[in-house]
Amino acid sequence: MDTVDRLRRVARDAKAAPAAGSLARLQRGFGRHLLGAMLALLGVLMLIHRQFSPSWQLVPDDLPAQSQLAMLLGAWLLVAGVALQLQRFARVAGTLAALALMVGFVSFVPLIPGEGLTYNPWLHLAEQAMMVMGAGLVAAQARPGWEGVRARRLRLTCIRFGICELALALTHVAALDGTARLVPDWLPPGQREWAILTAIFHFAAAIALISGEHALAAARALVVMFAGFSLLVWGRIVLLDPSWQMFAIFALSWAMTGAVWVLADALAEELRARCGAASPLAPDSGASDARGRPGR
Repeated sequence: MDTVDRLRRVARDAKAAPAAGSLARLQRGFGRHLLGAMLALLGVLMLIHRQFSPSWQLVPDDLPAQSQLAMLLGAWLLVAGVALQLQRFARVAGTLAALALMVGFVSFVPLIPGEGLTYNPWLHLAEQAMMVMGAGLVAAQARPGWEGVRARRLRLTCIRFGICELALALTHVAALDGTARLVPDWLPPGQREWAILTAIFHFAAAIALISGEHALAAARALVVMFAGFSLLVWGRIVLLDPSWQMFAIFALSWAMTGAVWVLADALAEELRARCGAASPLAPDSGASDARGRPGR
């Protein structure tokens, strides 16, 4: 009887395996889908209003053919965002998205000479850099030979994300009162407490990503925190002020969430690869030990 029950369970698991595998693949690629969807939304907003994203503050008002250039960049973001939904276009789409997002990054560089000792330029540069790196990571993962350079590239990417997180942590501290005002006043234990807690979370994530210890846990925690920011802060603001500018910032906030999700997905894939190499059933189980370190 026990044998019959085991056979039934095996048959049932075999039937469920394809669906579970499809769900797992969808979950692993959700960061790419979210990043692409939000970039496409930003592109649509720029096309409709013929203006650059309001988060790119330093695009000069007297820029020649500003409306045409804004529409061109909006179309660029729209195409890249839609293409990111398809894995077979991930390499090209990730590259196009990263190049388009560089406009936002470069637009804040001129702030550094005048405001380099304040938090303002570093906050915006860090936010833009994280989105650029997320899109770039999507492109890198789709390139041939990624498995051979994955560990080294992810290590460098974690360090860069960690530096951005350090900048975000410092700006939270420098602008603590302003950060606290963004927190819903009904959320316990209080606005200032949440501003302090999020600064601590940013510092902790920065340490984890730069050191490489618990980097995956830090990336996943950041996904939750950024999603909370997007929903509770910018979602609430959009409801109070449903202007296209607020929708654009809302889209960029979710795009940052997607970029960090891409990193978390890549780190999880690396961990699965290491665990597979360490398995006794792997062809070369001496390649790494159970903790994913190179074997001796």
